[in-house]
Amino acid sequence: DQILYDLKLGNFRERFLRLFPTFPFVKLYTAYTISCIGDRLWTFAVTLILEYIGGIRLVCLDQLIEEIIIMLLSSFVGNWLDRQTRKRGTLTVLAVNNVNVALSAALLAASIRMNYKKPVDDPSNGVRHGISVTCLILAILCCSLGCLASEAEKLAFTKDWIVVMTAKEHKTLSVSNAVMKTIDLSSAVISPSLSGILTDQLGYELACILFVIWNLVSWVIEALLLRNIYYSVPELATRTPLKEKTDDKAKKRSSKTSEQSDKIGNCWNSLFYVFHVYWSQTVFTAALGLALLYMTVLGFDGIAIGYGRSQGLSATWLGILRSIGSACGIAGVLSYTAFETNIGVRRTGLIGFTAQQLALYVCIASVWLPGSPFDPYSYFSELTLSIWLDRFKDAFRFAPMNRTEVVTINWSRWTSNGHSIISVFTLLIGIALARFGMNPLKPL
Repeated sequence: DQILYDLKLGNFRERFLRLFPTFPFVKLYTAYTISCIGDRLWTFAVTLILEYIGGIRLVCLDQLIEEIIIMLLSSFVGNWLDRQTRKRGTLTVLAVNNVNVALSAALLAASIRMNYKKPVDDPSNGVRHGISVTCLILAILCCSLGCLASEAEKLAFTKDWIVVMTAKEHKTLSVSNAVMKTIDLSSAVISPSLSGILTDQLGYELACILFVIWNLVSWVIEALLLRNIYYSVPELATRTPLKEKTDDKAKKRSSKTSEQSDKIGNCWNSLFYVFHVYWSQTVFTAALGLALLYMTVLGFDGIAIGYGRSQGLSATWLGILRSIGSACGIAGVLSYTAFETNIGVRRTGLIGFTAQQLALYVCIASVWLPGSPFDPYSYFSELTLSIWLDRFKDAFRFAPMNRTEVVTINWSRWTSNGHSIISVFTLLIGIALARFGMNPLKPL
């Protein structure tokens, strides 16, 4: 009896201890938390800083360059990571991420300093104007490379390290993934508000300097944690070499590819063939519906933040509204399981789609509310060819906001420096609420 009691007690202790993460997992979660908070703080702050320097057009240019770089280089970076040891690959993308963000923040701070005393677009400041433009271009490129490395870093955390460590300690992968997802979503709620408050309280230049310090310090902390994890978990040092596998697969497929290339090449020249293949897929209706759905999605991205800033909302309130959007997204994800269990997948999708569309109707209503710049009658009545050409040329100029103006919001009248914010506030609330309906549709 005593032996059975000891065995049961030992099993109970083992199951109880499995509920808590071991020290390597704690260090991994800590490193991932630092990474998520830093990335989301900078993602929100850089939009505010770029809008302050060059208006919403500069924000759009930054997003365009960022998405192009990620689209072109993400597969290359992923393949490179597969061919490196976990230590070298992860520490490299970590360094690229933090160093590029620090450089971007430093360059933006330099650009703000050059604009502080006298605008660089003054004809007498040709040299300073060239230096400022160069700083902006380099800052945008560094920021885009940092975002690319950030995606690779998250991929290494959530798809590689956590899988090996979970298998080593015989833990449930779903539980570990849930912890990582919770960290990511929590940082999405906290970081925008914190970033907005820091930007408002410190100013743009000091905020940039703070981000330089944060990224350099967090780089050292994350690197030390990852090195410690790597040496404490021997399984992380072993990786199946992918280069040989890839070469073997390429040789096997090369003969088949050469035989079919002529047939497929002729077919791809026909647009009808493309649609025919797409139509014949069993998931055609679901894929088409999801594509049409994403055409209606309004993201709380840099353009929305830049527009809100240009309409008079403070960085603090923009951060709060974005945090509300992230919280609505978390609520949507959590409600998905309950809805699917009780009413099924199809009805859950219908509820999510309806909730998203109702929130978008709020955004549509904001077009006609006070403070909206939408005025088609005045626009077309005053439009001439010369005016249109001038506006077209102005679209390629970066017009900064008034740097000395302090945002003062009168909530009794819903105005910011005399301008109504009812329209922009309603628009951003609608975008935030739409996340509740949008997120449950992703797992469908």
